[in-house]
Amino acid sequence: MTGSRLQPYCNMGDDSNAPALLDLVSSFLGPPATVETTRSAPRALTDTATPSTGRANDANAPNIIPSSTTDVQHGTPIACNATVVVFSKDRPWQLQQLIRSMKLSLDASAGSQQITINVVVIARRDEFFSEGYQKVEDEFTGNHKTERAITFLYEDTAIDKTFGSLLEKVICNTVEDQADNTLVMFLTDDCLLLEPIEKIVFCAASCLSSTPRALAFLSRLHPAISWCQTRNVPCPPPREEMRYVAHKVLRAQPDAGAYVFDRKVGVADWSYPFDLSGGIYRRSDVVTILDWIRERGQQDGKLSYSHPNRLEVSGNIAISVAEKGNSLDRLSSIVGQCSLNAVPTRPFLVILAINRVQDVCSAPLALRNGEDDKTGTEMNYQPSALLKFLQDGKHLDEMIYRSSHFNASHLGDLNFIGSKTELLPEADAGAVTRISVLIPVKMGPPKYAAHAIKSILMQPVEELEEHSCGLKDEALLLSPMQIVIVDDRCRDGSIDEMISAATLLFESKSQVSLVIRDFRSSDADSTAPIAKPAPRDTKVIRISIDIVASERNGIASALNYGLRFCSSDVVARMDADDVSCPHRLLSQVRALRYRPDLNVVGTCSLLFCEQTNGKGKHVHALPYTTVAETPGIDILRSSVPSSDPGFVSWAILFSCCVSHPSVVFRRKIIQQVGAYDESISRAEDYDLWNRLLQQHPHSIASTPNIGIFHRKHCGSSTSGKHSAQQNLEANDISLRAMQSVLSCNDTELDIKLVTTIKKPDDALCASDLDKAAVLLSELESSFLRDNSNILTEREEGLIRLDCDARIGELASICIKKFGRNATSGLSGSSGAWQIWVSRCPDQNLERISLLCHTCS
Repeated sequence: MTGSRLQPYCNMGDDSNAPALLDLVSSFLGPPATVETTRSAPRALTDTATPSTGRANDANAPNIIPSSTTDVQHGTPIACNATVVVFSKDRPWQLQQLIRSMKLSLDASAGSQQITINVVVIARRDEFFSEGYQKVEDEFTGNHKTERAITFLYEDTAIDKTFGSLLEKVICNTVEDQADNTLVMFLTDDCLLLEPIEKIVFCAASCLSSTPRALAFLSRLHPAISWCQTRNVPCPPPREEMRYVAHKVLRAQPDAGAYVFDRKVGVADWSYPFDLSGGIYRRSDVVTILDWIRERGQQDGKLSYSHPNRLEVSGNIAISVAEKGNSLDRLSSIVGQCSLNAVPTRPFLVILAINRVQDVCSAPLALRNGEDDKTGTEMNYQPSALLKFLQDGKHLDEMIYRSSHFNASHLGDLNFIGSKTELLPEADAGAVTRISVLIPVKMGPPKYAAHAIKSILMQPVEELEEHSCGLKDEALLLSPMQIVIVDDRCRDGSIDEMISAATLLFESKSQVSLVIRDFRSSDADSTAPIAKPAPRDTKVIRISIDIVASERNGIASALNYGLRFCSSDVVARMDADDVSCPHRLLSQVRALRYRPDLNVVGTCSLLFCEQTNGKGKHVHALPYTTVAETPGIDILRSSVPSSDPGFVSWAILFSCCVSHPSVVFRRKIIQQVGAYDESISRAEDYDLWNRLLQQHPHSIASTPNIGIFHRKHCGSSTSGKHSAQQNLEANDISLRAMQSVLSCNDTELDIKLVTTIKKPDDALCASDLDKAAVLLSELESSFLRDNSNILTEREEGLIRLDCDARIGELASICIKKFGRNATSGLSGSSGAWQIWVSRCPDQNLERISLLCHTCS
């Protein structure tokens, strides 16, 4: 772990650390890090998207969730009361935008769960803002009252309505009358929700219900958060420790599941358990924390909940002290049993850190221009100036935030409705195909292939249904859709089953126009289209399925041949044995729409296998079970690739960190760089990404959404029988990529060093590890120098942190395998150990622990 470290406040008799905490922590602008020192060897920050060659090994991963809590078939029903507590001070316009983003008038819940939500605003207002707050209160509680209860409470010390007394009234006074499933969600008025509040609460309720060991559901975090804006330090998510969980009600809704992880492995934002900007907790746990603060506050005046910032600081101190396990109080018992934190699988909210209204803590404001922190400027929108937005009826465009890429919870941009122009043609652009989906088929089997194509066909149907319900007001982005099925010597009937499944699926859907054309034969009857017409309507889905036969055998040849038939420049990949998740394509198309600098957008994925005996520990169901009946499945592992384009360009040197069957790309760019190399049989995607980034750096990223269920079976391309060839090809591709960065040839860099960097456990001698550490340092220096004009400061920080972790791993393995004498390094130069010491002077405790447990 690198960067400045904030030590936990663990000695309640010494309050010297409390002022530092108060200076760094801000519930309105985000938390600092309370970093727990771990004694494990450092690990790289990347996640390999190809399961068979990934650094993470699920078999060796820690089982952080007991089987009794992960068998979601035995989860309790999701039914709960939730109190959403919003803290506001002198920001009525921002409060208005937050409440609007809650979508309180919509019944956005899924299934038949019973969720009761009460929103309580605790506000502190100067007289100047009183009229603004009254306007907001009238909007949401007046004649146009929402379907959800909302209450406004105002601080007034003259009549004993202090912040603390109001908080107790909302949280504590009614706890005895509440069931155990009551939740509390905290929000500050600078938050903006990206999903309806009911969806967020429902996701949290399902996670906390099925995972009793989870203490907090932190809705402002997700897999793309890799930077702590308030401390300006990297905070990569603990990808290797994150495990996917879902309640039985949500088994087929991966976007409503969550990731859980041991909070002690997190850093910065990922190790901050008590968060007033989106934290969701069991009410009984919140009451226990408040009781602890009140009791200890009588001895230490700096501990209190008299102000939102003091509440957040004191809450994190309380949990930190309880984690030490030095007492037998109730909070220690709760924290000891609940060692996990949970986060959503996709963005739920952002924090618009554009001004500062409190005087307890000090934290920097976010920069404008997104992540371009080399040119971004800090803008302070004074709350008084924002009152004009309230008077003029100016509103934020939530869709822009939902579709944009960001790697920190805190943003500095205000995106108003109508502030950005469309980057794609409108829906009435005639026969223009919006998206082509490329599916090569070697073997399904047939039932898998049918499910695969149904999961694609349902994507535009879902988009149309959302428009019909009034949830979206933009043009259709997935229609017209073209699906190109490439017959790669398929002999098991999978393609016929796909066509039959598509035809049957749309028999009863009048608003779908389906045209199927088979180009595999020159016979006129075979090429004549099979059409299912739809009524003339502006809101009709138009889908065409074109079947072509690849000229040559092999996946790369099939993909290149299929690209020639794709009529859209936006092409989505899909394998015939995988399953796309709901809204997968829509989220990726929006990402390309708002990020013209991106050429490839992937997603996160879940690796799974079907249950054979019905006794698996992780019982889930695939998406779209209503249209494709399947047995229960076991989630083997999750793949969480990086969402930072600059970091992807670095990480791709070592492994394929992009999930190929999940990508959507720009066809013309892919063809310009030569498309797929047909001489490569098992790593054609890894080769393509490296060639693409050499010509178009900073152009590949992944969304944090789970987009693909990636099937693991004996016939899959990533199964064990193909992994040896895949590893050979991948090592050769990595070698060429590193040679390109260093501008060297085979005589200066051989495959042995490359394999040592990628698999240091296989090193045969200490000198190989030392040379690999030197090579890593040289790669980092050359890469940062050559890309200095396109990398953001945040991406540079993540790359340096990753290089630190890789060198630390090399040094740790060197000492463990070859003894303490290996610290001497190479003759006449520094080895892995010396480089690690030089780069990471703050990790001496880790090194001392390592040496103490290593034989001479």
